[in-house]
Parts: sequence; C-alpha cells; structure tokens
Amino acid sequence: TLAVFWVSHGASGAVLDYRGFELAPALKGLFSRSQAARVALISCSSKGILEDPDRVIDFEKKIDLTEALSEALERTPGHVLKPRISGMDSGDFPGETIELVRTLRAMPLIGPQRQVTPALRVELKDDLVATLPGLRPWEHADTRQSLSFRVPLPATRVILTAGENYLLSLEEIRLGDWEILTPGWKFFSDAQGKPIGVTRNIVLRDRQR
Repeated sequence: TLAVFWVSHGASGAVLDYRGFELAPALKGLFSRSQAARVALISCSSKGILEDPDRVIDFEKKIDLTEALSEALERTPGHVLKPRISGMDSGDFPGETIELVRTLRAMPLIGPQRQVTPALRVELKDDLVATLPGLRPWEHADTRQSLSFRVPLPATRVILTAGENYLLSLEEIRLGDWEILTPGWKFFSDAQGKPIGVTRNIVLRDRQR
C-alpha cells in the first residue's frame, strides 16, 4: 500500500465511523506498522491524530469533503510514492540482484475467482522491495513475468506475499509457478522442489556460499 485516504466523520481529534464508533486508536495502530508514504485523514478536526507531518495530511477545522479530497490528491504527487518501493534498487549498497520468472496459468472458465492469480509484494524484513501485478479475471492466456530486485548482503531470506483476496479463501491463494535465474537462491519447498505455502512463499539464500 503506497497511500491511504481515509474519509469519514471527525470531531475534536476523533475519527468516527457511520455508527459513531471511535476509530482513532485502530488507525494509530495501523499507521505505526504501515509503510505507506502518504496517509490522508479526510475528516473534520483530524489534526494531530497521526503524528508524522512528512507522511500525514490532516485538517484542523471543519472540512468540505470535495475540497479536502482534492487538496490531499494535489499534495500526493507520484514522486512522493515512488521512493518507498524503489529505494532499495539504487545499487548504492553491497548486495546481489535476484532474478525470478513467474508463469501465471490461465484457468478454464469455472468462475472469476478461479482465474485470479494474485499480485504480490516482495519484502525484505520490514522493507517493501518491489511489487508484481497478477493475472486478472478477464485475462485468459498464460503470462510470463520477469522480476528483478536487489537485496543487501548478507540477507538470506526474501518473502513473496499476496495478502488476502476477497474472492478467494486463503487456502486457494497461490502465487504461481516460479523459476529462479540467480544461482545460490532457492524456494523453501517440498521434496519435489515445489514452493511450500499459500499467500506466501519464501526465497532462501544458500548459507554455504
């Protein structure tokens, strides 16, 4: 997630849902763990609820929804978001480039949910390294995707994760068929070499290298 725009009621430093429940504590907890480069609280009197002026857009007084949303969009240009996922690709640290190829298999038409091969995140510890789009329901041909990203050494593990999907149960979310082009890296896999895990696969570096 590169940016979050939250629109709801607000009053005196509180953020309220349509039933009047206070959401500020939950938003603070999510914000503390989020890597989003921009978070906009488009609510009346939302100033100071989330304390990070470099990332947060909030409002001190009563707002007009359309005007506040327009302001938040204007203050979130593309270059603000890009460094959050590309900063580790600059090559200015000792590291290694990992190259992967993913084949997305188009399924027979059983229902849209059976054809969704997910988009995914490439994560190194707490850093978002890269993203990769998925196969959408209306795309009916097999697709090969190339993914290249740089990791600092001596990193030994990279996580590929799709998160949740409202169309599928977690047990059905598989990340596709993979080929690793970089020697010395492998998937955490079963005896047949098939990556283990749904919603998440792990790429490991050979510790003997």
